[in-house]
Amino acid sequence: MGKPFEVVIDLTQFSSNNEIQSQWVQQFIQILPFDIKENLAKLYFYNTNTAFKKFVKKISRPLPHKIAKRTVFYCSLAELHEHIAPGEIGLPRSTSKNSRNQKKINYNL
Repeated sequence: MGKPFEVVIDLTQFSSNNEIQSQWVQQFIQILPFDIKENLAKLYFYNTNTAFKKFVKKISRPLPHKIAKRTVFYCSLAELHEHIAPGEIGLPRSTSKNSRNQKKINYNL
């Protein structure tokens, strides 16, 4: 596994009903092979929501520093497409539909 690679994690359907135990996250990170940690070029989190943000707060140390430096968060599909071509992402069609159907939200400032 000597080639650099990127991972996109789609959090569109993430909720408290499907979160995993924080200890499993820590164990998974601990057993990741050295090659994976070294060759991970970017880790993209797409469509982070409130449930995911609450989940991350429960984890004492979510990602090792080396991986955290390579982590990017995007809220819209357009932002993600600025860095990854649409044909290369491989997101489910339901995610793409949700992104196109989102309405603009106007905030009074």
